[in-house]
Amino acid sequence: MGKNKGKHYIYFTKIIMNLSIPYKNKTIEAVLDCTSTKKCDVRKKVWVVLTHGAGGDLKTPQLSAIASFLTAEGLAVLRFTCKGLNIKYRINVFNEVLVYLKKEYHLKRVFIGGRSMGARAAVMLASDIEIVDLNILGIICLSYPLHKIRNYKELRDEPLKKSKLPIFFLSGTKDEMCEKDIFEKILLAMKSPFKIYWLNGCNHSAKPLENYQEEMYHAAFKEISNWCLSLY
Repeated sequence: MGKNKGKHYIYFTKIIMNLSIPYKNKTIEAVLDCTSTKKCDVRKKVWVVLTHGAGGDLKTPQLSAIASFLTAEGLAVLRFTCKGLNIKYRINVFNEVLVYLKKEYHLKRVFIGGRSMGARAAVMLASDIEIVDLNILGIICLSYPLHKIRNYKELRDEPLKKSKLPIFFLSGTKDEMCEKDIFEKILLAMKSPFKIYWLNGCNHSAKPLENYQEEMYHAAFKEISNWCLSLY
């Protein structure tokens, strides 16, 4: 007791719920991180819906880590798996997930996003105002894939320039699919408000090329949490 005097600790119980979301003739596997199993409680939450990159799934370490952090900050976080390299398919599945959540959980206020290809799908989905009837508060882009490796002529910048929603970018300064100098020029050309947080020395996988620093990730996740809080 003595050495902890004056310190305050906040404890919470994280509930992990496995969901199977119907999509045509199959189901989309999803996990909901929240602090209650009661729908009436979860419905009151602001949601974050995230998906993975081209080669991952809902268990991608970065998604799991950010889900745990944001849940502790009071948000409900859903991660879902969507295998496939067709961007239109990824967008359609993302939309169907949101439709399901709106029906089952009366989803009203939501941030959407993802890692790499998942981030790209989220931005493209949000730019189509007719595809989903929701109050999307903003987009969270983890390692947005601005270009293919060493291909700086074919940029995936058009969806960013079309976006009207606030976007949070979390990118590594050594991201081989998002060259820092090029990306900063794209950001200046965007019409929508944005915030960029650079992970110093990290590549596209959000891993540092040299020393691992856990504090760096906690600081980044806190920035995302604060950004979300400022928008609702």
